[in-house]
Amino acid sequence: MRSFAPLSFLSPVVCLIFASRAVRAVFRLLPAPPSLTCFVRADAIWSSQLWQVIQVARGDAMAAATEAFQNIRTVRAFSAEKVEEANYDKNTRKALRYGLMEAFG
Repeated sequence: MRSFAPLSFLSPVVCLIFASRAVRAVFRLLPAPPSLTCFVRADAIWSSQLWQVIQVARGDAMAAATEAFQNIRTVRAFSAEKVEEANYDKNTRKALRYGLMEAFG
């Protein structure tokens, strides 16, 4: 007869997984308190507004990079590499700043 002693360490892990699923299922059935609902809604609105700003900044950075690559001869002729790099850097830093703001609140 085989012993299942090597697998005995898994039983607390399995219990924890199924217990957490059961707790989540129960909380889904219970109505949320109004104060919590208002907080979650306000946080979702704030987060979506930040996400829109981040996406616009990323789009601006991509547009600046695309424009610089399409006009590479003009950029090189006028030695405007630093200007184009600063334009791209400004937009990516803006996206990073708002992304960090969203991540850390």
